[in-house]
Amino acid sequence: MEPVPQNVAHPQARPDREHPERRGATAAIDERLGAAHRSDLRDFVVRVAVVAGAVAMLFLAWQARQALLLIFAAVVVAAIFDAVSRPFRQWANVSRRWAMVLAAITIAAALGLVGWLVGSRVAGQFGQLVSALQQAEPLIRGWLGLDGSGGNSGSGSSGGGEASMAPYLDWAMSAASWGFGAVGALGSLVLVIVAGYFLAFEHGLYKRGLAMMFPKDQQTRVEDALEQGGAGLFQWLKGQLVSMTVVAVLVGLGTWIIGLPAPIALGLFAGLAGFVPVIGSVAGAAPALALATTQDGSALLWTVALIVVVQQVESNMIMPMVNRSTVDIPPALLLLNVFLFGAIFGGVGVVVAAPLTVVVFVLVKKLYIVDVLEQKVELPAD
Repeated sequence: MEPVPQNVAHPQARPDREHPERRGATAAIDERLGAAHRSDLRDFVVRVAVVAGAVAMLFLAWQARQALLLIFAAVVVAAIFDAVSRPFRQWANVSRRWAMVLAAITIAAALGLVGWLVGSRVAGQFGQLVSALQQAEPLIRGWLGLDGSGGNSGSGSSGGGEASMAPYLDWAMSAASWGFGAVGALGSLVLVIVAGYFLAFEHGLYKRGLAMMFPKDQQTRVEDALEQGGAGLFQWLKGQLVSMTVVAVLVGLGTWIIGLPAPIALGLFAGLAGFVPVIGSVAGAAPALALATTQDGSALLWTVALIVVVQQVESNMIMPMVNRSTVDIPPALLLLNVFLFGAIFGGVGVVVAAPLTVVVFVLVKKLYIVDVLEQKVELPAD
């Protein structure tokens, strides 16, 4: 039997020694597969991180929705300061900062002058309006079938002292709740006004800072869009101010002629309610109609006729003239957004729904319809 040679390699190892290029190709394939696997894993991790970040941002935005609405309310106030400062910049040729200072002084002086001239009378008429509405409440509730006192008379007499104290305790709790709500609302209003002033004071700084959150090649485009959105908001506020003034004057004069109590308060309430499109005109007419129900039948008929005439004048004469130089938004879109924001955010959402819709409407037209679809649409001019 012949001895097996010691230097003979295993037969399975021989092809690698005979073909070293095959072993190199196999290693290269394994390396490419590993790199592709690592790249796919890295892409998957990036996608998961992006989705998780988007969900986290949406959650944080939802938790801070009231604060975000107050921030946008400050933007609206900044647009008002900017509107008042424009005559100083255009006619007096002063710098933006000094124009903002003069605008703040002008607004404060105007409010102080109005308060000194008619403040006490308006406050008295608002008190008279509240008193008259309280007196009219039982009659209105009876007409609507909302009087719930019928089943409580017996329990009130048999309950002794505890039952008699219940209305006072409810009144005290309601007064405390209204008091805390008024303090919170006043604090939020002061915060919004101060923040709005500083936003208007450093308009370019905040605009550039917001644009820097986007890629560098998109920053100029974003700044132009923000400028267009600000111009649209300014034009809408100008149109709303004209409409609110006309409605306040017409309602005040009309209710004074009819003989309703507190005509100045009724006119101011109707004008301020007109800031909210569509719904505001209905809400502004409610106090006048409620007071008219306490008068004779002719007063109610004349009040209904007055409200109809004012709404027709506003919708068919005032708004068409105003919309020629402002942002023309479909009324249905405004109405749906007012309902939506009111259901989600409450009273603050109702107030800021229309101006927020205006800004978003202009941004969509500028960033998508004009820049992406390359279609020609009318944009607000600053």
